[in-house]
Amino acid sequence: MPSKNIKHSPYSRSEKLFVKWLEKELRGTGSGASYIRGLNINEVPSSGKGNRKRSVPSVTVLGRLIHLMSDLEYKVFRFFDLSKNVFDIREQFPLDREVTLSIAEKLKIGHPSVTDYNTKEKIANWMTTDLLVDYLDNEGNKKQLAVYIKPAKDLKSSRNLQKLIIEYVYWQLKGVRFCIITDNSFSKEVSRNLEFSGSFYDKQKLIDEMIPNLSVIEKHIASEIIATCSRIDLICESIDHKLDIPPGDSLRAFYYMIGTRKIDVELSKVSVGPLTHSSFLQKSFLS
Repeated sequence: MPSKNIKHSPYSRSEKLFVKWLEKELRGTGSGASYIRGLNINEVPSSGKGNRKRSVPSVTVLGRLIHLMSDLEYKVFRFFDLSKNVFDIREQFPLDREVTLSIAEKLKIGHPSVTDYNTKEKIANWMTTDLLVDYLDNEGNKKQLAVYIKPAKDLKSSRNLQKLIIEYVYWQLKGVRFCIITDNSFSKEVSRNLEFSGSFYDKQKLIDEMIPNLSVIEKHIASEIIATCSRIDLICESIDHKLDIPPGDSLRAFYYMIGTRKIDVELSKVSVGPLTHSSFLQKSFLS
């Protein structure tokens, strides 16, 4: 009798699958729009109720949707995507398994493992880093930052800390700065603003078609912000009247300008502009 085709969960793993990902699909290779992420959102189970996986557009990486596994990953991604000296963001970046296995062995830490759905045996899992960020420092030098993103409560788990150590040592050996960002890294106000800053851009990808005079409105907004200290809603109302356009179009254009890095905004204590020595990120994660 012919063998039956057994359907596996999209979350299942096998050695053959890892080989396919690495050798045929070339995951982890490329940069910018051509980067091939290590994991897609449909290959990872949801981490909890109300914690959304997302596929979102990026200002930094035009031409490719970014796959993010949680609300927290989305907010951290938005932070880097709004930073003007960040020029590439690679999510779910796969780590060399031979290297992570070697680190685990030397540190006497159990390497993450999964059950091979073909052989039913335990195999070493393929580790990934949440975000690998390429940016320019104050002198214009290209730098990299490996970003580990986890809710603070999850860092109380000794097993999570062991896996974190493997990842940390991996990037230290490569000379890449490593940082940990949790839900406690941002105040509630900043967290809300990071969510908000991208929501309009995510939902209104065709705003330039919806608002024919977008470029004209943007020029007026930019000049008015410089010339006056008035509230942005009042500025936008004035522009709507001056240009004789539908009420609210200028305010929508303003939100779009934030989401596309055309203007810098102050998200409470987080400056969304170049990552300078005085910025929140520099103080907290790059020092």
